[in-house]
Amino acid sequence: MTYLKRDAREEQLIALTVQLLTEKGYRATTTRDIAALGGVAVGNITRLFGSLTALKHAALYRINDRLVADTEAASVGKAPLDGLMTLLGDPTDAQNQHVMSLWREVAVLANSDPTLLVIHQHALRGWAQSVAGYLEAQAPHVRLRDSASRTAWRLIGFATGMDLLHEIGAMPGSLDEMKQDLARFIAAEIYNDEVK
Repeated sequence: MTYLKRDAREEQLIALTVQLLTEKGYRATTTRDIAALGGVAVGNITRLFGSLTALKHAALYRINDRLVADTEAASVGKAPLDGLMTLLGDPTDAQNQHVMSLWREVAVLANSDPTLLVIHQHALRGWAQSVAGYLEAQAPHVRLRDSASRTAWRLIGFATGMDLLHEIGAMPGSLDEMKQDLARFIAAEIYNDEVK
């Protein structure tokens, strides 16, 4: 194990935890997994973060921040429908499925963990602000039935609802069909009867 300053070691542990949370999920990520992946001592987690839970919480914030930044960057210059599909998460993208799975798990656990509830609410608000900001920037090209914020929340509700229905096997069809349904819903939200 190489010696790193406190800030560098914290960053390393957060990065390792981000990777494992995305790959394995919240509950399945253990102290030993993180230590083994990074070649660090288990005691570093407790010494630097106080607990595995605190480290996971820091990693969730990082996952959210990166996701928002990455999807915002990827949506730049795209047509409104494609940009919104990018921001909402393409259901056929494997990496998106890992992230959605993690946030579904966090949503369930948030019922009994007030800190996870705060993190999950923060993530959803950030996502909605990102989508609403994109809609506001696209105002010359789209027509909305009401505010960009309300439209963003409906789009997120539809995307997460479809994702959950597909995950539990209640909604028939493939991920490609789910993507088509999401595109239809987006189009219905951003193009009203006045726009053909």
